[in-house]
Amino acid sequence: MAVRTLVIVDELPYPVLNGGSIRIHSIVRGLAQLGDVDVFALRPPDGAADIPLPSDGSVCRATVAPRPSYRGRSYSRWVRSELPYELVSVDYSGTRECMRRWMASTYDLIYFRPVTLQLVLGDLVHAPVIVDMDDLKSDLLAATLRNVGSAFGPSSVGGGKLSGWIRGNVWSARMHIDVGRWRRLERKEARVARVVFVASEFHRRRLGAGNAVVVPNAYPPPPSARGVIDTDRTPTISFIGTLTWPPNRDAVERLVTAILPMIRNHFPHTELRLVGSADDGIARWARHPGVTVTGRVRSVDDELSRADLVVVPIRFAGGTRIKILEAFAHFVPVVSSTVGCEGLDVVPNQHLLIADSDEELVAACVRLLSDVALRRDMVRQARELFDSRYSSDQVEGLVSAAASDAMASGRDR
Repeated sequence: MAVRTLVIVDELPYPVLNGGSIRIHSIVRGLAQLGDVDVFALRPPDGAADIPLPSDGSVCRATVAPRPSYRGRSYSRWVRSELPYELVSVDYSGTRECMRRWMASTYDLIYFRPVTLQLVLGDLVHAPVIVDMDDLKSDLLAATLRNVGSAFGPSSVGGGKLSGWIRGNVWSARMHIDVGRWRRLERKEARVARVVFVASEFHRRRLGAGNAVVVPNAYPPPPSARGVIDTDRTPTISFIGTLTWPPNRDAVERLVTAILPMIRNHFPHTELRLVGSADDGIARWARHPGVTVTGRVRSVDDELSRADLVVVPIRFAGGTRIKILEAFAHFVPVVSSTVGCEGLDVVPNQHLLIADSDEELVAACVRLLSDVALRRDMVRQARELFDSRYSSDQVEGLVSAAASDAMASGRDR
């Protein structure tokens, strides 16, 4: 019997431009193997009003819903509730009303990504639920506090030393409380769902849910590899992703202010290309020597064709890094922090080089830029890992099988 599935997501799956849309695209194609799929997505910040349906017929109907509106400062509401600040500080009433009007009367299966949308919209659906927790919010907040401190807290926006100290400590205390609140909500919603998707075995253990299934991030195999192994040209380093996402924003600042200048001591004309959605805070880095901020590009493949290295100096995040899978697929060598490749089944010095301090990251980059034989051997093994584990065809099959099991398990929402 054909299964009718509603996919509810917080970003547009089409066009496929970033890690989130690539994952959603793979999920939709896997679910479409079972029957019709409708997509309900939140409008992106740039205001796109519709979803261009894919030509493969995997989506029957789609709509873009209003994003939640910001309520303003909501500390009193947060103190009185048991919800994280992110949930009490926004108003989803417009999103909920749009969903009531638009969705069909019946579905056999509902897919939510992220868990936030399950929390605020889940009462409107009456079908077995799959929730995608490829990014565990509790882990992301905990890692932010552990590795960056108050770099993204209110103290960073100015004010006197005392007021900045107070605001920074209030922010830090709220974040600590929200880590626990998110962890409880994630585990609660995991029990409610029939199946939980996580991005890696590491995250399955972290969640501790018996119904969690590992659905890795995937990348479609490119028709031709673009990586450059033997070259005498000026080295080009790429960092690819949604540059406004806080972990990526932090990585960009490290690359521009610390890592690139030291690499240029060894290779004076090295260029750094920052590829992906950017705002004025990211665009300002283009004033630095050797730095180009491209903004969103039509083809990541074209960017990878000029890259001698992909560097991922991420200090805090969740999920797994599609930017690394892109590089693997195109035979581009990778240097990553430990957190940057967390959740991927990689072996250091075999599939990529792993380093964490600025000095170690620079040394790894210089090593790969200097050693053609190492580059050639590493990208070959990385592509073999990609083909065996992270190709989108394989992941789509995992999604289809997990959804079939969810339908057969008999445990309703």
